[in-house]
Amino acid sequence: MKTSSFKYIFPVILALFVAGSALGQGKNASRLKVAYTQKSDNSRYLEGSIVVRVKRYEPLVNARIEILRIDNDTKEVIGNTITNKMGEFSFELESAIEDWLNENGEVEFSVAYSGNDTIRKASRSISIIPAYLHLDFIETDDMTNVEVLATRLNIDGTREGIPSTKIDVYVKSLFNPLLVGSATTDSLGMARLEFPNDLPGDQEGDIAVLAKINEDDNYGTILKEGEVSWGIPYAPEEVEQRGLGDTDAPLWMVYTLIVLLSAVWFHYMYVIFMIIKIKMAR
Repeated sequence: MKTSSFKYIFPVILALFVAGSALGQGKNASRLKVAYTQKSDNSRYLEGSIVVRVKRYEPLVNARIEILRIDNDTKEVIGNTITNKMGEFSFELESAIEDWLNENGEVEFSVAYSGNDTIRKASRSISIIPAYLHLDFIETDDMTNVEVLATRLNIDGTREGIPSTKIDVYVKSLFNPLLVGSATTDSLGMARLEFPNDLPGDQEGDIAVLAKINEDDNYGTILKEGEVSWGIPYAPEEVEQRGLGDTDAPLWMVYTLIVLLSAVWFHYMYVIFMIIKIKMAR
């Protein structure tokens, strides 16, 4: 009797399994990207994007992205965020990640999208080592140098220099930062770059300098900003402006008023002339 029942139950289970697999295969594939960024003020973000394949890969808008911290074999949800119209998201890590180091000296996160009836779920893990940049400006009689110290956090809470790491140095401009040069850290984590002395600054000659570790596999993107008076002072041209609130009105208004008043007085004089002419004709 049991054998006979199993003969009927097994095909049903198999059919449900196949149907579920086919349903999953019919969903549109999604793809996640995630990166770690540490700003100049030491604020930290997990940033990324998600796309879904319909006819081609397109941004997935208003998707709920779940952020999890991985601690050995356990996962803890620490928050969530929503993608924008470009399919991008940004989540600030408000807790001190230094307390989250695992036995490998890393902090591990998982970013997940749970999917829906038409889109498959997607997830991506990322591991980073907390790192820091310190920016100094060294000036001698004939040279100006930017020095950047890159350090990483050890499991015991101490810091050590990061060797053989590329540091990019930029100056901030009106639009995108302008790359000045790159240098590689030595065995102590120090990178030195000669800074040009012909860059324009503000009215005081100040320049905003930005040091950056760019998308490193171990440390992510690390930024550090400083300011130095090594630029050529910018003196804006003083343009005489005549505004409505000034003592002198704008010239176009003065000329317009003269023309209008002249036309009015011309008509007055013309009317008086015509009245006199009419009286003399009588």
